[in-house]
Amino acid sequence: MAYAGRPMSRSKFVWSLVLGIAACGSEEPVGDFSACGGDLVAGWELTEVAHEGAPTYACGSGAVSGTLFFNPNGRYSLNVDIQAWTRTAGGDCGFTAVYGGFYRTDGTTVCLGDSSASGADIPCDGARPTSQHATGAYCVDADTLQVRSADFLDPGTSTTFTFRRRS
Repeated sequence: MAYAGRPMSRSKFVWSLVLGIAACGSEEPVGDFSACGGDLVAGWELTEVAHEGAPTYACGSGAVSGTLFFNPNGRYSLNVDIQAWTRTAGGDCGFTAVYGGFYRTDGTTVCLGDSSASGADIPCDGARPTSQHATGAYCVDADTLQVRSADFLDPGTSTTFTFRRRS
């Protein structure tokens, strides 16, 4: 299931990615995805999220928004507002998240860590040595970035996040 992002408000930076709406619990395929790597360095706005199956704790409207920045110095920042799933069973629906730290790429995988790990110290094998660690297969095609991951923002299922390069 896919959702379009809403415009970013001035009072809140948001990054979109998620599922939910009235079809919470439905299973629709994520669609075609092929990891191809590419140059991540840019600012990105989340435009769509598609899950393979339902997120572990699906709920809410499905609205997602936010920004993701990959800088040339190996740092990243993420600011999101997700109203399509909750991170804990029985928790309030939706959440906001602000993350930042270091990233590295390993072929067609992007590996994120908090500021306690940088460069080669950020594992790309799925280990979680830092509190904000995630890995995902990715592809940059012109002004579109797609990341497929099961641990990025904890959806609990394989999820493809689609971003558009900020102008």
